[in-house]
Amino acid sequence: MPPEALADCIGMWCDFRPGAKDEGEFQLGIFVYWNWVRKEATFSLPDRGDNHVWSAPKNIIPRFDLPRAWTPLGAPVAAEPEDYETDLHGYIYPQKHEETGQPPGTKVRRWVTDWEVIE
Repeated sequence: MPPEALADCIGMWCDFRPGAKDEGEFQLGIFVYWNWVRKEATFSLPDRGDNHVWSAPKNIIPRFDLPRAWTPLGAPVAAEPEDYETDLHGYIYPQKHEETGQPPGTKVRRWVTDWEVIE
């Protein structure tokens, strides 16, 4: 991915390979910062204690199928909460088609945002 295109990807989930090598497993992280001097991207790994790692631009794949973690300017994404309680089978009530994997009677919340146009 060209470095110029990365500015619009700040705050997005991306698959990336740490470092500059072309081998190794892709990881999922949030694109935090582009360093123009070093020509590298910094990623946050929330599932690993919010560690930060870097990647070369050639090893970055934006995940347009996932919602943004935050806006390119660093502000939270505007969202409205929807609260539900799971039924006897662990499904969200009243939307029986969504299974949460949680025990019956668990209160759950999800954040709903507006659609984002991808050009």
